[in-house]
Amino acid sequence: MKKLLFFIAIVLFTVASCEKSDTTDDGRSIIGTWQCIGFGNTEISDAFKEIEPKDCEKCFVLTFKEDGSCGGFAVSNEIAGSYTLNRDKQELKPNIHMVTEINELYDGNLYLSLLGKVANYSFSDKGELLLYYNDQKEWLIFKSK
Repeated sequence: MKKLLFFIAIVLFTVASCEKSDTTDDGRSIIGTWQCIGFGNTEISDAFKEIEPKDCEKCFVLTFKEDGSCGGFAVSNEIAGSYTLNRDKQELKPNIHMVTEINELYDGNLYLSLLGKVANYSFSDKGELLLYYNDQKEWLIFKSK
């Protein structure tokens, strides 16, 4: 009986220690607040475009929470929703909608449409969050806020 209880305890400990988290192997996590600073293309080395307006502190902000919810702002509108994450495959599927419906300005509409296309993510050497779309050929780049 003691052997059976010991075996069950070992199995439970092993299962609990294998639980998935939102962090990568090097400890980086999407959990937190990020601000989009631009767009890029993996096939063209100098294809970075700064997002406009670039001097707006509340614009293009996206917060990922541990409970799977997310929210933030485009330029004119508040956004909210949820996301699913597969850390092993670096897959990220945001499901975001506008909370307010004011006409978007500058790159606001583009930003909102591209968030809906995101399929994967990674981190740059500088710790920036890259959200990939279009078969990982293009990305949105975010800095931690």
